[in-house]
Amino acid sequence: MKQQVVKKETNLPSVMNEKELESLLNKSFDNIDSTTVTMPFFRIVALQSPVLQPGNPAYKQDAKPGMIYNTVQDEFYDGQKGVLLIPSLLQMWDLEWEDRGQSNRPVARHSPRENIMSQTTKDETGKNRLPSGNYIETTAHHYVTRLDDNMNPIEAGLITMSRTQLKKSTKWNAGILMKYHTFDSGKKIQLSNHAQVYRITTALEKNNKGNWYGWVINFVGVASSNASLDSQKLRDSMIAEKRELNLEGLAENETVVNGVTAANSQGNEKTPF
Repeated sequence: MKQQVVKKETNLPSVMNEKELESLLNKSFDNIDSTTVTMPFFRIVALQSPVLQPGNPAYKQDAKPGMIYNTVQDEFYDGQKGVLLIPSLLQMWDLEWEDRGQSNRPVARHSPRENIMSQTTKDETGKNRLPSGNYIETTAHHYVTRLDDNMNPIEAGLITMSRTQLKKSTKWNAGILMKYHTFDSGKKIQLSNHAQVYRITTALEKNNKGNWYGWVINFVGVASSNASLDSQKLRDSMIAEKRELNLEGLAENETVVNGVTAANSQGNEKTPF
């Protein structure tokens, strides 16, 4: 006897087609702009990072030391392959910190023009101490436009560098100023930072006091028109909106190796936007 196949009725609604989805775009994303979204940090997964510790609430199974962590997408990128990006804007800040354990964020932000460093003295650990006991840390904030492997823009982000990595920042800045492009005609012009693409990777660094992962920055080539435009838009929006570092929730970026402060852009910082 032949078994009868009963077709089950599902009352699930059908998914909108391409035309319907496209028609919605003109009425979408009201009041959502660069001022109402969180900008991701791109950070190095440090050797002591909580994301590597099973049982820690921050533990991530896919994380490995030296990977690059996107704090908004919650994604990890291979540190050896790295990510492509355009350096869109640089801001320098002298951040004022309390000692570890007293606060998980800077207590103040100072413009280099304030020359707050003139009020500090170095302690036995090398920190620049104010009379209050707080210390000052010069930190480079690199706002970047991340690209995919085909040089298409994906998202804006932020990389911070201080301590051992601050020299990487100053070297990168010098390289940005020295980039030129020669046309077939022989004409040579200086490249805008918005036209420069870099691959940023990580590598293990060490000295006689310990090991840590740091940034490696290499020039790749000239950006595409649409990628450069996105980089300019990021720069313009940051300046026009006067968006600056929000201190609330910015955890101290300190990695200690055998008692020695190692590098920035590591550990368990929180996004400051």
